[in-house]
Amino acid sequence: MAVYFDYAATHPTEKEIIEKSFLFCGNPSSPHGYGIEARKALENVRRDLAKVLGCTADEVFFTSGATESNNTAIFGVCKAKKRFSNRIVTDDSQHPSVSEPIKALEQEGWEVVRVSTKNGVHDQKELKNAFSVPVALACFMSVNNETGARYDIKKIKKIIDTSGCGAHLHLDAVQGFMKCDVTSDYRLCDSISVSAHKIGGFKGTGALVIKKNAKIKPLIVGGGQEKGFRSGTENINGILSFGEALKLYNAEMLPAVYDMTLSALKEVPYLEFNLPLSRCNHIISCIARGIRSETLINFLSSNGVYCSASSACSARAKGNTVLEAYGVKQEDVIYALRISVSPKTTKEEILTLKDALLQGGERLLK
Repeated sequence: MAVYFDYAATHPTEKEIIEKSFLFCGNPSSPHGYGIEARKALENVRRDLAKVLGCTADEVFFTSGATESNNTAIFGVCKAKKRFSNRIVTDDSQHPSVSEPIKALEQEGWEVVRVSTKNGVHDQKELKNAFSVPVALACFMSVNNETGARYDIKKIKKIIDTSGCGAHLHLDAVQGFMKCDVTSDYRLCDSISVSAHKIGGFKGTGALVIKKNAKIKPLIVGGGQEKGFRSGTENINGILSFGEALKLYNAEMLPAVYDMTLSALKEVPYLEFNLPLSRCNHIISCIARGIRSETLINFLSSNGVYCSASSACSARAKGNTVLEAYGVKQEDVIYALRISVSPKTTKEEILTLKDALLQGGERLLK
């Protein structure tokens, strides 16, 4: 039996979502019947997303995914606020869709402050110091895609407000969305990025929330779609898949599935765990002591068990700065293993994973 434990990379799309995502074929900007039907369906999804994200429908803009959303927020805010400040505050555990555009701005002369995240917690002294002067952009994530660490957005927002630094707070909510994020956190942010494929929608579909008081310059201009902020014909099929995924994804079972998976993994003697004190119930970061990640993943894959070593978007990168920032020794990163589950992960699948890991230890630890 093939089993899947790489939901943090992408959530497979169910047949029901696929079927309901192709009910409308018109261009949402067309004035005829097909176009009007597609527009109504698109706006329904926008309203459904707004309810989950704690904002109004006119603050939701559809994009091609979280990478575009993050890039738009980062470059757009900095372009709009460059006369106010040249400081960006982020941390040392960001996804490449955030860290790379910030690095590009840093090379252009922007001052970047990266707060430490040892053991999955922001250094409070560093946070306060970072916001002690005017700041253009504060860019953080709700849940870390490597370790599952859940960050305290309320505390960050309180420091920003208390300091009076004027920072725009952007939240990469990709891993926490529909899993463990709370709407009250979203309401504190000036912009938010989410992605459809992390909850079972189509790849190439995402959204960016921009609060009414936020100043962001558009990244893509053209035909004026999305109120002129994000031009390009809307991906109606992807957007519909996002809407259907919102209806089907039920995180209530995640804590039980997570606990069952972690208990099973603790029976594998060579696994060591990177478990943040505050964490989301779908990602388990491990060190497979004595077995290189590539070797173990290939063995598991040959036995129909699919997981990963790290973020799919940074798998080809040299080293793993996120795990090192967490506190994993550089020499241990080559043994990293990431297990991620869904609400529908079964006990049988978990036992299959455990058995395959035990067999891997017997075969590979020599």
